[in-house]
Amino acid sequence: MVQKINGIDGLKGIVMLCIIMVHCTDRGIENSLFGRIVQTGARGVQLFFVISAFLAFVSFDRRYKDMIFSAKDAAVWIVEKVIRLIPLYYLVLAVYLSIDGGGGKIWLGSHDRISVMNIVFHFLFLHGFNPFYMNSIIGVEWYLGVLFIFYLAVPLMFKKIKSLESAMIFYMASVVICGVFQQILIRVPLLGEEDIYLWNVYVENYSIIAQLPVLMMGIVCYFVYKDRKVVISKKMSCIIIAFSIYLIYVLTFGGNLQGLGVTLWGLAFGGIVIALKDSSYILFDNILFNNLGKYSYGIYLFHFLIIRKTNSWDLHIENIWGIWIIKYVLVVAISFCLSFLLTNFFEKPIVKKMLIIKRKRRNRDEY
Repeated sequence: MVQKINGIDGLKGIVMLCIIMVHCTDRGIENSLFGRIVQTGARGVQLFFVISAFLAFVSFDRRYKDMIFSAKDAAVWIVEKVIRLIPLYYLVLAVYLSIDGGGGKIWLGSHDRISVMNIVFHFLFLHGFNPFYMNSIIGVEWYLGVLFIFYLAVPLMFKKIKSLESAMIFYMASVVICGVFQQILIRVPLLGEEDIYLWNVYVENYSIIAQLPVLMMGIVCYFVYKDRKVVISKKMSCIIIAFSIYLIYVLTFGGNLQGLGVTLWGLAFGGIVIALKDSSYILFDNILFNNLGKYSYGIYLFHFLIIRKTNSWDLHIENIWGIWIIKYVLVVAISFCLSFLLTNFFEKPIVKKMLIIKRKRRNRDEY
């Protein structure tokens, strides 16, 4: 049985702090050196993907330890994973659609409105297949679109990848596949000239192709944790973390590195996860980060709404840094409180009831 990552909630909490930083930043700060550092916080989503892939394999392993499962079993696992995503996701979709209706969004490209088909794709978690839909309602839902596609592939990958060696082979293959397909798709865009930017962002960042090596790194982490022969000493752990931090520094100030940016971010974050296998650090495992991480899903989905609200507030402060700090702290605090309430009093009761109903139907059908 794979052990839990030391400080996994803390890592997710750090990611949320970074993502909120990015979305809170205005032009005045964005153009500064600090602003450039803050903008790299958007790459925290790659850490989310590494952790999500890791936990998906842990979940599947706990359900099917003997690796013997049918297509129906795989479908049951996928449905249960999606059920856990539904309540807060559907709620935030409803809120955004009630506020903005079918109005235009920056990620709609040449489409001037949110179409009925767009909404249908979102509710079916299929928006990750379409560049015009990927991020067009909430502004951060592309993550769920990619994650859903990955969930569909987990049973097959679980059956094919059976060791750390095979995981490394698949990881290296994913890097090659990602690079080749990205180069082809960038040179042969499937969208019109007016949507080239949308297409490039989709291919380079918001598609399953772009995130495949990052997700595969999460699977590598899973097998590192599963293999009891792999022991990461404290000294080795410190070395790996130091290398990961150096790689993050290079990526922050060294550009995209010939299109390998997303893949290398996944490598850096995968290194941190691996380094935590047998060691714990207060930097990643503390009360503040752990609590933010526990409610990171709700924070991720709703923090944009809070930012929209705080942007309309007049704080009567002339200093741009003072305004930014106050708004940032407020957004983090309000998003956490909202997520805490919605998770405990809305999401968990609904998920519990949905899973009970589903399992009763499954048992009745089997009987």
